[in-house]
Amino acid sequence: MGPVLAMIDKGVNAIRERLITLCKEIDEDVDVDALRDPNIVFRVRKDDIATKIAGAMRETAYRRYLAWYKKASRATKRKASSLPNTRRKSTVKRRK
Repeated sequence: MGPVLAMIDKGVNAIRERLITLCKEIDEDVDVDALRDPNIVFRVRKDDIATKIAGAMRETAYRRYLAWYKKASRATKRKASSLPNTRRKSTVKRRK
């Protein structure tokens, strides 16, 4: 889990730098020292990350399954509609 947390930390730092850049774009005279303060820590809870990743995996699997199912059912319907009509005519005679 160490490499994952290191990657998340890099992402947090990138977000922090982007936020600083955005603040500077809005107002060049803004004081961004507080944003650069290394004492401001982004706390990451491993359980939250694992829960979100597992949820994303389930969502991805479901969407892929749904896309496959829709494609497979369309193919089955096309195949069934392209078969010749093999229904037999009724041989039962009606009484008059």
